[in-house]
Amino acid sequence: MPQPIRVKCQFKMTGLTERPEHAAVLGQIVGISGRLENSLGWLLAFFSGGSASITIPMFNAVASTDAQRSMLLAAAHHALSDLELSAFRELMEDFRPRYGERNRLVHNLWGHSDAHPDKALLWRASDLGLVQASLVTATSLEAALQTAHFL
Repeated sequence: MPQPIRVKCQFKMTGLTERPEHAAVLGQIVGISGRLENSLGWLLAFFSGGSASITIPMFNAVASTDAQRSMLLAAAHHALSDLELSAFRELMEDFRPRYGERNRLVHNLWGHSDAHPDKALLWRASDLGLVQASLVTATSLEAALQTAHFL
């Protein structure tokens, strides 16, 4: 997972174009997580004993991962033995933070700094929004240039 850089440095919001090895790993994370998500709908169809052609699209139509997780747990409660259910619940508890980590990597902003040639830099989109708001509301050219230095 990304680690903070605690010293100021100039950076460029280039996505991962300057860090292709990082882009490749992020692509693998996205690909694997997509396959896992796709398998969850199939798993619901398996647990419920229902029609996969109905159950899988219905599962995928639910946008909330918490709701999908609840659907899986409810079906697992009826389909699995106590030992299997316990293991499945544990797996689903571990899945929740992994999904959040994946979202953090995918739904924020990437860039690079020449001061750190072996690192890709990640910013929370909300933090960049605050910097952009400061730039828009700057009361002088000097203040705008000072803020723009961080972009």
